[in-house]
Amino acid sequence: MRYKYIIIWFMTLAGIAFPVLAKAELPAPEDFVRDFYVWFINADKPDRVAEMDNGIYKYVAKPTADRVRADITRGSQPGNVDYFTKVQDYNPDEWKANTTIHHAVPLNNGVTIVPATFGKDEKIDIIVFLKEVQGHWEIIKAEDVLPYP
Repeated sequence: MRYKYIIIWFMTLAGIAFPVLAKAELPAPEDFVRDFYVWFINADKPDRVAEMDNGIYKYVAKPTADRVRADITRGSQPGNVDYFTKVQDYNPDEWKANTTIHHAVPLNNGVTIVPATFGKDEKIDIIVFLKEVQGHWEIIKAEDVLPYP
């Protein structure tokens, strides 16, 4: 009889504790953006742009990635620059060594913005918009801070 209560107690505890333990902790938005750009710069090759690699779906919301891929396929990216770097060309080694991910700013509805700066002499500033979706981050948009109106 005593074992019956111990088993019930253990099953109740397991039912409460396991879902909490199983839920993965959401990484800091700054870390997520840093991981994305490490992946992006390494996946971006002269013969195949990173946006066409299916690994992009680990970081970028499907509608965003699909829209960017469609623009690339048509040869009509806005401003004739890469969507996630906002430049036509960059030096991967320079950007790897000179990347600054700034503090995230949470907004409404699970959206967070993360500013990023790339380059050594000619710096590029980008604002990355993230949305928390089902316990993980997704990039929903990337914007350049230039040109000013």
